[in-house]
Amino acid sequence: MKSATMEPATFSTKTPSKTDLRYFAEDYPRDLPIVDLRSPREFALGHIPGAINLPLFDDDERHQVGWTYKQVSKVDAVQLGLELLAQKMDHFLDELLAHERGRGLVLHCWRGGMRSQSVASLMRSLGCQASVLEGGYKQYRRDVLAQIECLAGVPFLVLMGRTGVGKTELLQRSGVPYMDFEAYAHHRGSAFGDLNQAGPVPTQQNFENQIAEAARDKHDCGFCLVEIESYFAHLNVPNVLRKKMLTSPVVILSRDRAQRIEHILEDYIPRLTDDMGEQIKERIQEGLAKHFRPSLIAELMQEVDQQNLAKVVGTLLDIRYDPLYDKKLVKHRERVIAEFDVSNGYQDAIHFVQQYKGR
Repeated sequence: MKSATMEPATFSTKTPSKTDLRYFAEDYPRDLPIVDLRSPREFALGHIPGAINLPLFDDDERHQVGWTYKQVSKVDAVQLGLELLAQKMDHFLDELLAHERGRGLVLHCWRGGMRSQSVASLMRSLGCQASVLEGGYKQYRRDVLAQIECLAGVPFLVLMGRTGVGKTELLQRSGVPYMDFEAYAHHRGSAFGDLNQAGPVPTQQNFENQIAEAARDKHDCGFCLVEIESYFAHLNVPNVLRKKMLTSPVVILSRDRAQRIEHILEDYIPRLTDDMGEQIKERIQEGLAKHFRPSLIAELMQEVDQQNLAKVVGTLLDIRYDPLYDKKLVKHRERVIAEFDVSNGYQDAIHFVQQYKGR
């Protein structure tokens, strides 16, 4: 696309006529791509799941425009922004049109202001369908927190059990509405929780955004099945949900110790490579060294080198994770409504949760 075809007047600082959308509204068009016009740094901190980042300005350019706005004037900031954008307008429009593909798109910036409104006006002048997210990412984040508050109003049924009993597998096979916080965090909660995950641990904002996304269809269900969780690495489960878990009925799962070890190895370390071995030793050193005497850490490292991972897992269960769980269970025992040994399968536990009516 040639810049000569562009009319300067189409990129206006005035607010154009627009169709504003709210992301969590029932009529939101979920088949349309979402284009986030904010800078890469803003996008990395938090963004709508599935959004495409096509920044009007890179991080340095955004800083320049912001400084000019605050220290000089709005007019000078707008002029600088237009000059910076003119240098890359051809590529920017090509990217936008590649995603629009004649079906329309949704645009947003931080507040649904100048960036998104101006680009929407430009797209419409080219005959494209462009909507703007009302209030931008700032309003979206308010709506995310509101969604999480609504989720806390749904009855929870909480799963507890020692590491390796298969709580997540029961969630996924239960046939009832559930929230898988480990999946949203890309982390299982232990010192080794980030191993064999679909992606890196997200930011706190993106973790909450994923929770809100998964909660969209849960507000009218009779109850929601969850694992009791509080944090993953640097992530915190929203406080309103943690409080909900601490007052909800509990189902306890148990399993044969040898099966638990096998299950953990299948989940965390499906294939032991040299790189995976080094990652395991790093987690032992960084996450567990403060809890164990140096001689035990050295023994665990040696067992990893010798690929005796079942022994490593068994040792960690016996001296670390099982005692922690048993201590935590004491605080929740009075809310336990059922217990199931799933060593021979999940059938009884699944039947129970499917018949559970919530309370």
